[in-house]
Amino acid sequence: MTDQEPIKIVIPVEEEPPMKTEQTRSNAGSVAKNTGRKAAAAAKVAAEKAWQSETGRKAAKKLQEIGDRGVRYVGNRMADTAE
Repeated sequence: MTDQEPIKIVIPVEEEPPMKTEQTRSNAGSVAKNTGRKAAAAAKVAAEKAWQSETGRKAAKKLQEIGDRGVRYVGNRMADTAE
């Protein structure tokens, strides 16, 4: 192996056009906005599906029961205090 030449790797350097910062920023901003809109739409659809599911209906019923108990408790405590 000592009589062989070492391997040389040559990477040609190509001239790239200068980056336009304003265009890049506006493009990045529009991409971010579009991505945000798509994510929000997907989240909304997922939330609507979850709310319409059996689990969502059970959760809503349980929350209503808890709220009703809270209202009765506060009403009873106010009545006791007033007496």
